[in-house]
Amino acid sequence: MNKNIIYNYLNNLKKEDILIYANKQGITLTDNELIIIYDNLKNNYENILNNPLIEINKLKDNLNINTYNKLLELYYKYKVLIEKR
Repeated sequence: MNKNIIYNYLNNLKKEDILIYANKQGITLTDNELIIIYDNLKNNYENILNNPLIEINKLKDNLNINTYNKLLELYYKYKVLIEKR
């Protein structure tokens, strides 16, 4: 995976982008959850790429249980898609 592509994407990422994606996935984020996810993506993307489950688990206490579970569900969905390549 090209980390430069991811870095460039995340460099341009806005909170509204996350909110739109979350809504398309059936996730309703609170303002606080949006800030937590946004800040985590912006500041910890390398850790997320290297250890995604560890990083998702770090968010567990700061997110609604439904939001946390949906993040896990999305992780496993995309993990399977990537592994099929």
